[in-house]
Amino acid sequence: MTLEKKILTGFIACATILFGVAIFSYNNSQKFIASNAWVNHTNQVVYQLDQILVTTIDAQNGTRGYVITGNIAYLEPFTIANKKIFEHLDLARELTRDNPGQQKILEELEKLIQLRFTHLNKTIAFRNIDFEKARESVISGEGKELQDKIINIIQRAQQTELVLLASRKQTSEEAAGNFNFVFAILLLIIVTILVVVYLIVTSNLKALKRSEKETADKNWLLTGSTELNDKLKGDQTIEQLANNAIGFLCNYLKANIGAIYHFIDKENAMILSGKYAFSSPTETKVYISMKEGLIGQAAWEQKQICLTDIPEEHVRITSSVLRI
Repeated sequence: MTLEKKILTGFIACATILFGVAIFSYNNSQKFIASNAWVNHTNQVVYQLDQILVTTIDAQNGTRGYVITGNIAYLEPFTIANKKIFEHLDLARELTRDNPGQQKILEELEKLIQLRFTHLNKTIAFRNIDFEKARESVISGEGKELQDKIINIIQRAQQTELVLLASRKQTSEEAAGNFNFVFAILLLIIVTILVVVYLIVTSNLKALKRSEKETADKNWLLTGSTELNDKLKGDQTIEQLANNAIGFLCNYLKANIGAIYHFIDKENAMILSGKYAFSSPTETKVYISMKEGLIGQAAWEQKQICLTDIPEEHVRITSSVLRI
């Protein structure tokens, strides 16, 4: 066989292999994209279920605040929840329309939510007439029983979705693994066109890593949101909520120090309500007016302000053996 024929044969063989690589790459990419789409779909369902739970808790807290204080301003969370909860329920129903089991659970959940809001409305009506009647409605246990049922049924729905999520993640990972395995074999065959194959590998691996990172980021955010919601459940004071929130956020974000300021509308100012590993020197202001200093300015503009080269005297981190 002449050199020309050898080159032609090698070219045809490489072209055939490259064509096979292209077909395999495309099909596997589509499969991986589809798997990731299902993973994202499951995350969306779990998110909507979380929002339903959070909304019922907001409605409950707003009602209790109104019962305790008689101040109608405390009913704002209840009013918002009353509008939003069925939007989240409809979205969850739309996302699970291909799953009869989940549809049945959501129908049961809708009935419980209607009963829960009927009870809350009744408690509010009692408070408008007589505080004692409203108090009796709260301590009767009927509302707690309904809320517990709502929590249990949401957990059932989420567990179903988490099982699907694990299966879909496995499918996605298998698709990526099969792709790498077959591609490695093909690389050994087409060594003579390594540059072309390298470009294909690089392009596909970047797409896979980007998709995996996006999925990991969404899972990280969803997990953090869920855990933070758990920290904020129940009747808590502003200080408890602030400390629970900043404590969780610092641990979850691996931050060394953190603080939360509570905005007081009537005074147009903020007060330090929650701290994490935060030592409060005399120069640290606990009470800050809007536009006062960097904190007040950031709050007024509702924008993040980042600082570098912070002087040592601004924030001090202390321990038993070290002071910075």
